[in-house]
Amino acid sequence: MSVIWLNTSGMQSSTASYQADVWGGTPTADSFAFTVTIPETATQAHLRFTHVNDTRDDPLVENIAVRSGDFLFVQSLRHSFNLTHEAVSFSQTSDGDIGELFDYLWQRDLDVADVFLGATYAEQARQLLHRDAAGVYDAAVVRIFVGPTRNNELDNEGLEQLLVQLHEDVPEDGFPGAEVSFTGGHILTITTVNAIQNTQLASTLVALFLAAVLLVGIYRHVGLGLLNILPVILAAIWIMGTMAALGITLNVMTVMVTALTVGLGIDYAIHIVERYREESQHRGEQAALENTIHQTGAALLISGLTTVAGFAVLLLSPMPLVRNFGIITAATIVYSVVIAILVLPSLIWAGNRLSEWVSQQRSG
Repeated sequence: MSVIWLNTSGMQSSTASYQADVWGGTPTADSFAFTVTIPETATQAHLRFTHVNDTRDDPLVENIAVRSGDFLFVQSLRHSFNLTHEAVSFSQTSDGDIGELFDYLWQRDLDVADVFLGATYAEQARQLLHRDAAGVYDAAVVRIFVGPTRNNELDNEGLEQLLVQLHEDVPEDGFPGAEVSFTGGHILTITTVNAIQNTQLASTLVALFLAAVLLVGIYRHVGLGLLNILPVILAAIWIMGTMAALGITLNVMTVMVTALTVGLGIDYAIHIVERYREESQHRGEQAALENTIHQTGAALLISGLTTVAGFAVLLLSPMPLVRNFGIITAATIVYSVVIAILVLPSLIWAGNRLSEWVSQQRSG
């Protein structure tokens, strides 16, 4: 091994050679440390391993800060086991190199890898590798860390592209003797979203149908039951249009918007319809509608505004998913209140006219 000392200008000032027996280990097994005399003009050092076929002009290890006294050199695993193009080309990395790296990690029971958990390299390696009784590694966890970029924000479309590319990397006939499964936060997210999206329409229709059957059974009147459902359908259409206009895609949080719309929309609609039924027993149609809007409508407006204010706090979140959820939830409440106060009375009036027309047709 050679240590190349550099001055402040990055120019070579001197070179010192050391043998493997200086640190008492093997070039591919241990880190090593030893005391050397640092030249006065040296501020940095480069390290060159003689057992690595290095054909480049620049050394393998760069920018090692020099400290007076003990100079610590830590051997690079990537270079020692021929794992990068800096040591050899990828095509020259053999199964033996990979096996030696696994063996190296497997036997390091004393060196702590995680200072917080106190786990050694061997303990962490055994969470990712499986070795049978014969010492053969037959399973491994391969983790790929993917973050957002300027060209890919990892939204639904980006995650879909990621999943497609991962599947394309696996040969059509798979890997002989091995099974491949994709997992991780991104994969689980897009898989969950796709499953929810595929069933969202069906589940929403089932929820509306069950709510309609329940309300018709309670009111014993088909028209009143449907009047409570129509505002929900309208609010759902409005909120999906809002998401499209704002560029908000469905994810594990915003996908709950239809459930919120059904729950809130029916709740507000029931208050209006029930108050109108009570008022219509003592007043005419117009007076009943006016009292319903003035009394129950005012209460719903206050209730809706306080609920919107509560969810609007989510807009202060630094996480885009949470912010979008706050926007969609607040918009859902606003639409439900507006439809209940302004649109539903009109639907009641239109329903009365339709009922009168049907009666006339039957009597005529």
